[in-house]
Amino acid sequence: MKLFSKMKKGFTLVEMIISMALTTILMGAVMLIFSSVTGIIHDMKGDVNINVATDTINMYIFDRMATSTNFNIKLNTLGADGKINPDESKTAIENLLAERDEPAIEDLYAMVIMDGKVYDLGVVKDFADYKTKMNDLNDYRLFNEDFYGKAHYRYTFSVESPSGSTSADRWYRVGVTPYDESGEPMMSERSQMFKLINLQYSKFTPKVDDEFFTTLGGATERIPQDSGIVILYRLKDYTKVTSAPPIEATP
Repeated sequence: MKLFSKMKKGFTLVEMIISMALTTILMGAVMLIFSSVTGIIHDMKGDVNINVATDTINMYIFDRMATSTNFNIKLNTLGADGKINPDESKTAIENLLAERDEPAIEDLYAMVIMDGKVYDLGVVKDFADYKTKMNDLNDYRLFNEDFYGKAHYRYTFSVESPSGSTSADRWYRVGVTPYDESGEPMMSERSQMFKLINLQYSKFTPKVDDEFFTTLGGATERIPQDSGIVILYRLKDYTKVTSAPPIEATP
């Protein structure tokens, strides 16, 4: 009977205190792990969102310029009103329109980058059309404010000219980098490597005429925040082709 009574005895106060202490320690460890995982997931989510936005901007610019027959990039210092002076692009617009090989199917387009934001003006019929659209620039904003988030985007344009090359041998790189408010890149080392790899393929060689090729001076340019960029480029619209050579019948 004495043995039975000993087996029925409950926990002592000391055992309960030790048990509660161990439970508290375990719960604290679990909460610490959970908090760390939550923080990592939150950082990854932010990193993914920034990467997607950066890639979208980069490819949007690259895809259009890569298929262009010619282009002009103009770096403008913003005026006291915070706007780009449209008159600075007048000569480039007139030259690019005048020297088209096939005016009936080749259109001139314009993009503007100001304060890190991208604006797409679409087809530019002439300088007057361009000037009108520049006066209503907000109507051509490509992405809303939520898309950019807290990132401040800067753009890098690099003309690559191999030693001894002619103008026709040049090729171009486009780079887009997100920065935080303190000016630090908002990308992890792995993301930066991914961007660098992608940048190796972000190059193209349009039909180059020295007079119209670029106004950036043939060197890598990182565009400051207080500047505006005007990108003019020509594309051929093959839906406007009215005739095509006959297809030979297969014997």
